[in-house]
Amino acid sequence: MSDNLKIRCDKIYQDYLDIVCEQIQRYEALENDFPTGVLNEIRAVFTHFAKMNAKENIDEKVRELDDAERHIKRAIRDCYKYNCIAYENNYKIFHDHFVRSAYTDECLIKIEEEHDKAINNLIVARRAETSVNNDGIGVNKKEYDNYEEAISHFKAMYDLIHHNAK
Repeated sequence: MSDNLKIRCDKIYQDYLDIVCEQIQRYEALENDFPTGVLNEIRAVFTHFAKMNAKENIDEKVRELDDAERHIKRAIRDCYKYNCIAYENNYKIFHDHFVRSAYTDECLIKIEEEHDKAINNLIVARRAETSVNNDGIGVNKKEYDNYEEAISHFKAMYDLIHHNAK
């Protein structure tokens, strides 16, 4: 296998370990469930790896690797989507059931600000997801970045809710 193909394979596998696995663990912790929709993308990544290794022609190997890259990006995006939903569900429980007086006004403002930022990023990501201007790997860069940003704001909100009661 060429050095370029090996570097690309290593990047896919590293994304799987560093991002997908972490996001799956986060979702399982939040929802006590496995994000089953991500399984198909993971299966597809490793199926394309297997097909790539079986190919003799370099162009065919590259096509299989291109497909694997598309699937890992989709797996990451789907993990972000699952976790955004899980965090939003957590926020709704907080909003509807927690004793608001258990938090300072400043903390409540920060929680609402993080929630608003997360939702705004989620809206931009969903809009970008439906656009036709993707980067050739099946995921629009703006969509991907906004899902990632939404996750960071949802996590900040979650941390404020669970670690800042009086």
